[in-house]
Amino acid sequence: MLSPFSLLPLLEGWDYRVYASTETVRRGQPPKLAKTVKLPGWLLGISMYTNDAFATLSVRWRGPGGTEWLIREFTPQEGYDLGAVSQDPAGWVQLYDRPDPASTAGEYFIVPFSGGFQGSPFPYVPDVGVEVFLKEESTQPVAVIIVEAMVIVIVDKESFIKSLQEIIGISPLIEPLERLLKRG
Repeated sequence: MLSPFSLLPLLEGWDYRVYASTETVRRGQPPKLAKTVKLPGWLLGISMYTNDAFATLSVRWRGPGGTEWLIREFTPQEGYDLGAVSQDPAGWVQLYDRPDPASTAGEYFIVPFSGGFQGSPFPYVPDVGVEVFLKEESTQPVAVIIVEAMVIVIVDKESFIKSLQEIIGISPLIEPLERLLKRG
């Protein structure tokens, strides 16, 4: 049996997209919007490279009912402290190089979410906002954060719905789908 995600190669109107952003953040300043995704789809994975152990990434999105959700704020230090140092779809610290324990400066690469690459893509409804900031615990006044998210997006809703209707062959399903996709 094909799952909805497995049907994608048979459908039209979708594509892969990579959203990337490089931001300079100051300790103590409010979160900075690094990127906004305005097309509905599925999150495959998100990663962050930074030069500070307390550089922080968070993702906000809405569900189909309009409720706003927040992926926990994720820092290299918190991931390291929790022992999240091996691959896990829910997030892990891939590189943790903190040469001086008295300083938060270093080289860090974290993957806050990779479920889509392991068969569990995360569906979302636009708008999705990726925010970054530097926590007060940092010993540095400034940090650089590079964020990259890979997603599957519905780029042509009409084509997507039509091809889904052809594959599934159930026309009553189309009306609710059209309503849902018009929200984004």
